[in-house]
Amino acid sequence: MALSMDERSVNDTYDMSMRDLKKKHMDDLKVPRERVAASLDDLTLEQLGRMLSDVRAHYRSTGELDQQRVCMNMLATRVADLHLNRCYIKPSTMPGDAGIGLFALRAITAGEVITLYPGDALMYWADGNREALSGRICSGVVFGSHVPQDERDADRVTSNDARRYELQASATISCIGDPRRAADPSYLGHFANDGSTCLSPGRMKEYEVESNAAANADHVSLEGCQLATQATRDIACGDEILVSYGAGHWLTHVGFAQDGDGGFGAGAVPSAEASTLAPTLATRDATRDAIEEAPPTMESICYPPSHVPSAMQKSKESWAEGMKKRRSVKKKKGL
Repeated sequence: MALSMDERSVNDTYDMSMRDLKKKHMDDLKVPRERVAASLDDLTLEQLGRMLSDVRAHYRSTGELDQQRVCMNMLATRVADLHLNRCYIKPSTMPGDAGIGLFALRAITAGEVITLYPGDALMYWADGNREALSGRICSGVVFGSHVPQDERDADRVTSNDARRYELQASATISCIGDPRRAADPSYLGHFANDGSTCLSPGRMKEYEVESNAAANADHVSLEGCQLATQATRDIACGDEILVSYGAGHWLTHVGFAQDGDGGFGAGAVPSAEASTLAPTLATRDATRDAIEEAPPTMESICYPPSHVPSAMQKSKESWAEGMKKRRSVKKKKGL
């Protein structure tokens, strides 16, 4: 999610100022009306789920990779031309300097998938323990095959600035979206802002009420191998898309330490070194068990095998060809 400029490190090259983002993605910061006519936008949440399920089924049948590895690779993959053209980015409408926000390109119905949350980099914890590991933030980092070799910097993506774009996918894995990759409307979930903030434990109850009231979308898990941003209520064209990241996300970001019970009591004090707590994913899908098992150790980090992204792309193209044929039949029948 985007944060105010005074909360960002000017020395961290992972993040960028709004001015730089505007310069780099000027076309994306304007309402791209021409995209509505030029791009297809007919992918449903159910169809996306079936595509992902087909890929998992393929690897179950071939045995090339175990399901835990398949899911990790799929989380780190961006599929091209996904027929998702429902949102765009521009400066947020939230009070203060909230940075870049996510907006509806057309009217969106409750339950529709809006966009996906990219896993440009994955952080994983071998035993699910997200506490410091001998000075390391996590057990290891995996990059998507679409990320250039010279950008695969584990130190950079585990910095506090980068982790502001982190979303927890399971007990052992978090996805980090790169804010520099903002041209594909199918993968803009990391720009969705929260409708409120919680900067002290005493504001937790107020925050929950405000954030839940403002939220019109949620980040959900699909087949345990992709994260999607789904509308929780009808969203009008041009409205900002907002989700609730949870009080823990905000409190840990500003430096408050969790107590022994995992909460933030009235006596909580800022930790010596602030680190972002990834929000708990309120998933509507119970099929993510395959990535709950311990991922590979730090020594066995690998980038996604090329055949996994290829399998995902093939599944998408098969679906797209079927949609094309159905449109052709309807056109001939005058429907």
